[in-house]
Amino acid sequence: QANLCCFNSPGGALLQTQFWDTSPPTGPDDSWTLHGLWPDNCDGTYEANCDPKRAYSNITDILKAAGDDETLSVMQKYWKDYNGDDESFWEHEWSKHGTCISTLDPVCYPDYQPTEEVPIFFNRTVSLFQSLPSYNFLSDAGIVPSTSKTYTSAEIQAALSKNHDGM
Repeated sequence: QANLCCFNSPGGALLQTQFWDTSPPTGPDDSWTLHGLWPDNCDGTYEANCDPKRAYSNITDILKAAGDDETLSVMQKYWKDYNGDDESFWEHEWSKHGTCISTLDPVCYPDYQPTEEVPIFFNRTVSLFQSLPSYNFLSDAGIVPSTSKTYTSAEIQAALSKNHDGM
């Protein structure tokens, strides 16, 4: 039996999603915003709501108690809810997706203390977002959000691939 604390299972992959909202506008004008991070089964499906006992309702407090003010500051700018209720959105993303990441399961921690895995999830999600400046990659190629101009999938993929190859 493989140690599921060492790699995510099932699927083995994590999907990080960024987006641009225009109606209503959400987040900075010069960046995508962060939607979340979740385990991907590599077949178009994902697990969801894996541990209701860990559906915490105080993400901000958990991050502050862990001393993760910098992560929280980035989240407040870039991990935005289109209805303006960021805390509720973060709680949703954690309970729906974070609880399904096998490497964050409580059995993976010696002397587990409730919520200790939460800052790890949010720190990793934010650091991935910061390492993948998709808005910059696209805007450098002349691809910017627009209500009138469209871009082909090939143009978008080429701009992203060009930058990914150099990473």
